Amino acid sequence: ANEIWTIDAEGKDTKLIIKAGKKSPLRDRILARLSSPQFSSDDASIYFMSMGTVTSDIIYLLHFKTNKLYFVVSGNGLEVIQRGRYAGCLIVKQHKYFLGGGSYDWYWLLSYDGKEKAPLGKTDKNFKSMFVK
Repeated sequence: ANEIWTIDAEGKDTKLIIKAGKKSPLRDRILARLSSPQFSSDDASIYFMSMGTVTSDIIYLLHFKTNKLYFVVSGNGLEVIQRGRYAGCLIVKQHKYFLGGGSYDWYWLLSYDGKEKAPLGKTDKNFKSMFVK
């Protein structure tokens, strides 16, 4: 949970991509407890999650060519859609708050940079097989 590596199909050419302890692009944050690494649909970058707050982890994007790290969105689940009409979009479970008090956790369809496209619902049973194969 502290490092993300890549390796070629023959099991050679290993490369350390990112390591816990690196400074986050978010002020006063350090990467920790790395999880859910997934390639972008164009294989030019990798999304992953890092420990965030009490209610949400943080999703980051690391571009391979520039080695630049970007904050994408807060979330507690991550799926990158690889093919089809929504290729490059993300499915993210987010913890949100009602205006009148209380909170809820729903899945959302987001653009590659974390902007909301559509709500998907409170469970993934009706949509996950449609988007993620």
